[in-house]
Amino acid sequence: MKCIIVEDEIHAAEHLQYMLSKLSHHIEVVKVLNSIKSTVSFLLQQQVDLIFMDVQLADGNSFAIFDNIEITTPVIFTTSYDNFALQAFKLNSIAYLLKPIDEKELKQALDKYEMLTHQYQYYNDLGRSLHPYQKKFLLEQGNQIIVLNDTAIAYIGLINKHVFITNTNGQQYLFNSTLDKLEHRLNPELFFRINRQFIINKQAISEMINETRGRVKIITCPPSKEEMVVSIERAPDFKSWIRM
Repeated sequence: MKCIIVEDEIHAAEHLQYMLSKLSHHIEVVKVLNSIKSTVSFLLQQQVDLIFMDVQLADGNSFAIFDNIEITTPVIFTTSYDNFALQAFKLNSIAYLLKPIDEKELKQALDKYEMLTHQYQYYNDLGRSLHPYQKKFLLEQGNQIIVLNDTAIAYIGLINKHVFITNTNGQQYLFNSTLDKLEHRLNPELFFRINRQFIINKQAISEMINETRGRVKIITCPPSKEEMVVSIERAPDFKSWIRM
């Protein structure tokens, strides 16, 4: 399980890492971030399984992170303040731990995460077995209603917190959904989510360029105005998928 710690107090971050290493050998802290800006930048490029997040950061209240990007990853808040609990649970928080963090409470939070993960996987697998992948999408453009086949989708992007579907002719449509929901409705043989911002159709890829640290830059046809880079986390799976 890969996680990040969002914490601007060095000693608090180190202590949390130590506690996590004691509780489980399966937890890997891939990054410690200390600000809203660095966290948003990281999460736009990479995905993790769990986020530990302090409320008060070097550059402001961490709830601002949720205003900048879509976060569906479970969050365990770690803070010295109890007056943010209600606001935290309006987000995708699974636990709210007060500092100094109690090891027993931390273990309970991790156990809760494991339980929720298993439940989600079970119902997700069940849903996929009962409902085939979506082949047609109903889109609106002004007064027009357009039916778009999945094979006519070039890529789907999250831009300014709105989801847009771009077809193979370069036409772009606003779509009322989230990338997470769409990711599970699309045929995985045809579509792949390269990062937190884009899902691409294999048939729309015109060029692939190796970048630093194993990342891959994607050029699509029609081309995207936004840069498409396969995140470090997803690069190995992407390379396996592209060979299918």
